[in-house]
Amino acid sequence: MNLKRVTWMSVVLYLVTFAIGLIVGAFFNYDPTVTMQIPMNVLILTLLLTLVATAWVTKWYFTKKPAMKPSLKEGALFGVAFMIVGTILDLLLIIPFVLTSIATWSDVLVYYVNPLFWITLVLLIGTSSLTGLALQKGSKRKR
Repeated sequence: MNLKRVTWMSVVLYLVTFAIGLIVGAFFNYDPTVTMQIPMNVLILTLLLTLVATAWVTKWYFTKKPAMKPSLKEGALFGVAFMIVGTILDLLLIIPFVLTSIATWSDVLVYYVNPLFWITLVLLIGTSSLTGLALQKGSKRKR
């Protein structure tokens, strides 16, 4: 695993998924200042688009020069690294947000205790793992 590459690509994926959440929320007129309870249609569409973005960035991680050797394990490690970087970035964004707004910690926890959030994390690791595996099998066919 290339730690420098996985870190900055995790930041890219985080920013992409953050933008996806904002765009989908705006499309469905979701206003987080009214309620932190995110509508199910926003959550599901965000989940699906996040998985597509995860596959794309995972593929980019493996194919960017110098190319990394793709595998199921390396894909899973990329997914776990993204979760760690994402958690750190969430903390860096959420703590100042709560301290400087009318939002409370319980408002923020509504999002993190939602089962769909945890399902997304599992699917994210699964997506990055399967992308690594698919790229590994694809590279074996080319030989």
